[in-house]
Amino acid sequence: HCRDTAALAEAEWAPSVGHFPHADMGDRTIDTHRVSPALAPAVVDWHVVDTPVAREASDHLPVITTLDLTKL
Repeated sequence: HCRDTAALAEAEWAPSVGHFPHADMGDRTIDTHRVSPALAPAVVDWHVVDTPVAREASDHLPVITTLDLTKL
């Protein structure tokens, strides 16, 4: 079963949508990454890029998962 990279990185919750004026469902994290169990040990970080430029560019904020392949 694929694993959620935010959970693997023990990241704090951060919304990836909800910042646009037309957002009628509130802040939510719906943009995620998944990895296979074999790749799970390499996940070292997960975060949402929440900058003014990112907020203007889209109603979805970018999500970044960092891997350390030396952990495999």
